[in-house]
Amino acid sequence: MILRLLVTIVIIYLLYRVIKGLLPSLMSKQKLSNPPSDIIEDLIEDPYCHAYVPKSNAYSETINGRKIFFCSRKCCEQYKNKLKNNDTGED
Repeated sequence: MILRLLVTIVIIYLLYRVIKGLLPSLMSKQKLSNPPSDIIEDLIEDPYCHAYVPKSNAYSETINGRKIFFCSRKCCEQYKNKLKNNDTGED
């Protein structure tokens, strides 16, 4: 009875050591298969709603000779209306 208990404990300990030894190598392989992205993209601020969006996802339009980036076409239109109203003196 005691011998059976000792053999069981030794087997459990050996399994524990094997699993503990394999986990770091499995984890490192998983990290290598999904490397972090090296691409860092600039965020731009929408001048109308002040939301930040990645430059590649931004809507851009040239207004008064300047290329301006917006979070959406809707914000661009509202920005242009605001500029037009400010130029005419309306509010």
